[in-house]
Amino acid sequence: MKTAFLKLDPEDFSEEALDLPARLIAGGELVAFPTETVYGLGASALDGIFQGFGNMVALTIMCVIREFLGAGTFGGGLLNGGKGIQILPPDTVALGMILPVGGFLTLGVVIAAVQYFMNKPKKTKEVAK
Repeated sequence: MKTAFLKLDPEDFSEEALDLPARLIAGGELVAFPTETVYGLGASALDGIFQGFGNMVALTIMCVIREFLGAGTFGGGLLNGGKGIQILPPDTVALGMILPVGGFLTLGVVIAAVQYFMNKPKKTKEVAK
């Protein structure tokens, strides 16, 4: 979309003047507006809510996978007095997964899996004649 500049008089403006920015925000676009010190950004509240929810789900999945592979437990910090439930034997865990590099590896695998399943071609059933 081409950048549009609107000049509004703060003392006297109509609802029609705010129609374009309101439509842009409702359509998922950003609107920049000057404040006393910096420029603010206006965006749809639903976009922020669902982005936050998506990030929470992704981080939860990453944490569960990292804890399972790195410590062999589930629910560490919450269950069994903070120790979690030991699922894998302690000598079979990949301790590197609890380090920051494990987080990046897990995130990469989660992103790759989501992309694979979202772009997976759908199988069509052929009727035998």
